[in-house]
Amino acid sequence: MQPRAEPPAYAARRKNVLEKYRQGQDPSTVELYEQCQGQHRGKVMRAAPILDNHPHGNRSVTFRPVPRITIQAFCETPDLAHSVQNSAADRRMARAHVKVSMGGLPAAEEAYRGSATPNVILIEYNGNGMALLEGLDRLSESCDAGTKVIVVGRVNDITLYRELVRRGVSDYLVAPLAPLDIVASISGLYGAADAKPVGQIIGVIGAKGGVGASTIAHNIGFAIARDLAIDAVVADLDLAFGTAGLDFNQDPPQGIADAVFSPDRVDAAFIDRLLSKCTDNLSLLAAPATLDREYDIGPDAFEPIFDTLRASVPCIGARFAAYLDRLVEARDRRR
Repeated sequence: MQPRAEPPAYAARRKNVLEKYRQGQDPSTVELYEQCQGQHRGKVMRAAPILDNHPHGNRSVTFRPVPRITIQAFCETPDLAHSVQNSAADRRMARAHVKVSMGGLPAAEEAYRGSATPNVILIEYNGNGMALLEGLDRLSESCDAGTKVIVVGRVNDITLYRELVRRGVSDYLVAPLAPLDIVASISGLYGAADAKPVGQIIGVIGAKGGVGASTIAHNIGFAIARDLAIDAVVADLDLAFGTAGLDFNQDPPQGIADAVFSPDRVDAAFIDRLLSKCTDNLSLLAAPATLDREYDIGPDAFEPIFDTLRASVPCIGARFAAYLDRLVEARDRRR
């Protein structure tokens, strides 16, 4: 949750409005519009889109499936908790891990005071706007850099919305919410054309065989999935001598070689079919580990696979083979 730059002309107007909040006065929306820039006068804050099966309309909106992320919701009302739980059952949220807790913003502050934050935190807050901003400032001290925060409130307030955006909040939704509203908001965070990839790659390579590179890579992936409860994929790039399948007691019929030799088929659905599930948060992209064919591959052979994985998996632990290092060096020299 990272702050955004604020236009200098808006600072004085914002200070005047916040002073009213501190004095316990909640200025009306009309008063706030008069203090906003002229081009914003008369606009209302963006709320959740109206989707198919939405109780308040029937406008069709399409959105992409949510990647393998962890979502934690802190609700104040049973209605929102019920909506979040129902949204988790949507097919577009099948990859995500959703957890619902009560307590709102104070519970979120307490939960992450000394622990890692998930990919998305959804917070319901129905109190004073100034108290919300102060609570988010305290929460930001514990938030990891890549964590996205969605706030749910009942006030359609353009100034509050701007303050939330300035503090790095990803979205603000006006209650009441249907389950599809929640799915659409989360999908929009990761489905936009300019959205950053979800995943990070941790690569391990040994100077020669038998030095423990596979052991380190496999344990890194397992520890991240178990201790941080983050979805992780262990990708074994040593096609001829990979041991990931043996270490995790998996013998998948398909693996990373199928993607390497069919680059035109690589997409999210194809990679999903190749993954072998080890635990709730850990999946394996195994190597064939056979010598019945020659693996003559170029330095860019794995790039489509990693691009697809990074778009949907928070952490990828890659065990690189020693010969791949030489291939990458040769490619860099050509450039």
